[in-house]
Amino acid sequence: SGIVTSEGAAAFVLERADLAEQRGAGILGYLRGYGSIADAFHPSAPEPSGRWEARAMRMALEDAGLAPQDVDCLYAHATGTPVGDSPEIRAINEVYRDRKRPLVVTSIKGHFGHAAAASGGLSLVAALLAMAGDQVIHTANTTQPDPEIEFDLALGKPREMAIRVLAVNAFGFGGQNASLVVSRDAPGFPVRERRN
Repeated sequence: SGIVTSEGAAAFVLERADLAEQRGAGILGYLRGYGSIADAFHPSAPEPSGRWEARAMRMALEDAGLAPQDVDCLYAHATGTPVGDSPEIRAINEVYRDRKRPLVVTSIKGHFGHAAAASGGLSLVAALLAMAGDQVIHTANTTQPDPEIEFDLALGKPREMAIRVLAVNAFGFGGQNASLVVSRDAPGFPVRERRN
């Protein structure tokens, strides 16, 4: 029913897998693909159809060399406003519609609010830590999902499931649309079999 603001920050160490393994680093995930596009539709509102957000998600999948059915869950930008959420819902529906099972989608903003420019990074932190624990964090404080949703919105409590590949959306003012794809296992190696 609206944006609740918050503050936060996130930082990541991004390095080549072989170097991280040599030094014994605890690897939380592998960046597989990234998509970014600036549509400049409006200073503070996304283009209503969601086509540019869908384009960023497709670019990330293409960069990762993966298909929509390879993604286990998506952490949505989900501002909590119709002007922001409706285009993202349409974009997710469009990109992930032809899956055998609906995509599991969540957002962390219901837990602590919208941290503006830090939101995408905080979503990635939450997604990586939840993936390590074979969970998807639920969308908190949502009781009436938008009827336009065609995906599986995680509500009520964390969803227990093995995550092999996840996606994170981060959309911002001025039509800044970004999406990334992360996997549990290194590219070039088989992804771990699901345990559920």
